[in-house]
Amino acid sequence: MKASPNGPQQTLTPVTTLDPGGKPTDMAISEDGTRLLVLTYTDAVEYSMDFKQQQKIRLNFLQQQESVAYLPGSRSFVYTTERLLPVLPQWIMRVDCAE
Repeated sequence: MKASPNGPQQTLTPVTTLDPGGKPTDMAISEDGTRLLVLTYTDAVEYSMDFKQQQKIRLNFLQQQESVAYLPGSRSFVYTTERLLPVLPQWIMRVDCAE
């Protein structure tokens, strides 16, 4: 890293290209650093960090779902929408994954 007048200069290196089957809106890395979770407008896809394994996770639809985060222990996650819908009181959804 080199210093520049606007702060440290960083070099970005492409790692891989992923196709989660829809527009990605957010991603999270598991607590132990072994998995990457990508949220789209319809599903979530969990990848191993070597990108050799992936698992699609069907979600209950939330209009414009935009944010995902692993919960402590990384065997569950929550996702949410940026839209508050009066007909849907649950706008934060939890998914518990099998071991």
